[in-house]
Amino acid sequence: MKSGPLLFGVALAVSCPMTAQQTGMRYLDNGVVRVGVDLDMGGVITYLSRSSDSYNVINSHDLGREVQQSYYAGPTPYGNANPDWANWPWNPIGAGDSYGNRSVATSSRSDGGTLYVRTIPKQWALDNVACECFFETWITLDGAAVNLRYRLTNHRGDLTAYGAYGQEMPAVYTIGKLYRIFTYDGVAPFTGDSAREVPFVAGPPWQNLAPTENWVALLDQSGWGLGVWNRDASVFIAGATNVRDPPPRSGSFASIGRTSRWRTPATTRQSHWPKEDASSCT
Repeated sequence: MKSGPLLFGVALAVSCPMTAQQTGMRYLDNGVVRVGVDLDMGGVITYLSRSSDSYNVINSHDLGREVQQSYYAGPTPYGNANPDWANWPWNPIGAGDSYGNRSVATSSRSDGGTLYVRTIPKQWALDNVACECFFETWITLDGAAVNLRYRLTNHRGDLTAYGAYGQEMPAVYTIGKLYRIFTYDGVAPFTGDSAREVPFVAGPPWQNLAPTENWVALLDQSGWGLGVWNRDASVFIAGATNVRDPPPRSGSFASIGRTSRWRTPATTRQSHWPKEDASSCT
């Protein structure tokens, strides 16, 4: 297979002061890949291409796509949900809600090597309801890899200890042309054994995968595309619609999500993935 951008996550522990709402696009480019976040959509990733061209593979058709943090917890249902998303749980996401209200990026910075964004997310199924929490995202580049570091800080008034829910860390939505799903789920991981192409089934719903090398890739017909690797994830969901049109705001798309299950306490600071470093925000 031809190489392509790779998305994966580790954690970084940093606290930053609240500042005014941020707007516009911010980019990192290392001469191999170019990644961009839209501060008018909560600072989620809306752009990813090779540095040598402008072929963006991220889908931005609505606020539930892009590349973004998406957390789940009880109760189910939560609040006065959109009828299209009835019986939906507590679910803040980075870009905005199902009514089209956008999350607010309150702080951002870039030193050319690390791009940082702090966001007050919206509850996906509710109408313009901000989460009692905030998200933080750190993005760095390493060759063709985009390294994502995420943190959720929760301060809910509801202190109920709800059970574990599946999480999307991150949710990744690409253009429909990247419809071929590859993974390695064999018995000899990290030995150079061949990857497997997952038989195509148009969705949604998506297919559940159990990669033993902790990655899933979405490729085009030529074998080029992107992959998601998470060393702590053993279950993924992935799929694509049956339409192949490429524009970033097209309704057709392909998707990868991590579905590891864990509790999201009402008052917590959770870094994903569990590796803590030190840094500062200015």
